[in-house]
Amino acid sequence: MRIKITVVLIVLAVLTSVFTGCSPNQENYLIEILKILPDDIIEVEYTGVELMAEDPELVDIYHELIESFYGAWVYLLGLDFYDIHAIVGTSGLVIIKGDFDFQNVRDALSEFPEHEFVQDEYEGVEFWIGDPDSDEPLGIVFLEKLLVFGDVDYVKDTVRVSQKTEPSLYDNEDIKSVADRLPSGIHVEIYTGEVVGDIPVLAGGRVLFNSVQGDEIINSQGWYRFESTADAQAALPDLEDSYQWQYTHNIDAQLKGEFVEITGESMISIYTIPVS
Repeated sequence: MRIKITVVLIVLAVLTSVFTGCSPNQENYLIEILKILPDDIIEVEYTGVELMAEDPELVDIYHELIESFYGAWVYLLGLDFYDIHAIVGTSGLVIIKGDFDFQNVRDALSEFPEHEFVQDEYEGVEFWIGDPDSDEPLGIVFLEKLLVFGDVDYVKDTVRVSQKTEPSLYDNEDIKSVADRLPSGIHVEIYTGEVVGDIPVLAGGRVLFNSVQGDEIINSQGWYRFESTADAQAALPDLEDSYQWQYTHNIDAQLKGEFVEITGESMISIYTIPVS
């Protein structure tokens, strides 16, 4: 079996329909990770794994996630799932935030099945290349408490951005303005206007969270930035219609200057995660 990055991204896509739970004291690592992503990325999905584990309504799903995700990368990279705080997926990249021993990862890479990993250096940073002679080599780099892996060129991009020699996605004023408004939560999507389609959004984002444990309700909040207040007002009805996803109800859309804020609710019981 040849393990692909897409396996991890498929799991992350499923999490859009699964993750909830937050509290004011729980940390959101989204902005920290946006600061190391290149500014040409158009969409990011963030999952707060640690926060999900602390929500008693989701403990069964969390354990299912462990079983399915170990089969992809976590176990093979020498990581312990219980040490993972968050996972971010974007085009060609996966970023894992956590408290883990990078020496365990080095040992695992040295014995990695079906991929040959070679230790190297890039811009003064330890850098591992998987299948260096192939047409699609993998890259892995350790950036403090972040493990970044994926397409080798994309991984090198994150190294340069982390060293502030190139702009980050968070330097995009539209993305920054949306990210700064999103509350902490378990699953976050943030994207540029290229992802939205016909609605002239400059940037948008949505977060899922559980504001009251025990009520079996998943809450969502979205923020969308436009060129002007007039553009935001004109797009509000279409945005409200598009927000009716996965049985969302109690939708409320509000005009906030050049922004539109939308909130909604769904039942936690409708969300499941397949276990491979």
